[in-house]
Amino acid sequence: MDEQYRHIYKAAQDMDGVNYHGTVSNDQIREELTKNHIMAYPSVYMETACISVMEAMSAKCMVVCPNLGALPETCANFAWMYGYEPGPEKHIAVHSHILGRAIESYRKDETEVLLSLQKTYFDTFYNWDMRMNQWNQFLESIKMRIEMEKNDTT
Repeated sequence: MDEQYRHIYKAAQDMDGVNYHGTVSNDQIREELTKNHIMAYPSVYMETACISVMEAMSAKCMVVCPNLGALPETCANFAWMYGYEPGPEKHIAVHSHILGRAIESYRKDETEVLLSLQKTYFDTFYNWDMRMNQWNQFLESIKMRIEMEKNDTT
């Protein structure tokens, strides 16, 4: 689908302050995240989950984002979260204020402790192998229930 989005890629390449790297593997993204400190994520979308936030938090990045959609559940009380503002100017002002406070707090000892706890939490509860096992158990329970209901009617 690259062709239909070529104009967006071109705009990113031409933008000052943007280092456009093209398409890269998830492993490379995970590695690059470990070289960052903070993920500024001023989302304006009602997401049901956010894999980029999960990956950043697993990489010990401090995340600054609004309380929009499922971000509160996804971030599990680790993010520097603020009340979503629907007006763009107000949203920018609130996000930049909270981001500034996060930057000021980044080097504190308690922040390092919290980020280590965050990494452990995300590596544990957002682990794809664990999630796969949970889904397999869930689907097996549905299959068992259907089979039991089928046997009850015969």
